[in-house]
Amino acid sequence: MKLLDEDLLAEGVDDVDPPSELAEEENDFLKSLEEMANEVKDDANSID
Repeated sequence: MKLLDEDLLAEGVDDVDPPSELAEEENDFLKSLEEMANEVKDDANSID
C-alpha cells in the first residue's frame, strides 16, 4: 500500500482541494444538518 501512495504522489495526484461546487454542496449539507440538530435539541428541551 505504501508503494501505491508513493506512486500517487509521484504522479502528482492531489485531492486535498475539492472543486468549489462540491465545497458549496458540503456547506449546504452541513448547515441543514446543524439546523436539524438544533431542532432536535429544542424538541428535547421542550419535553423536560
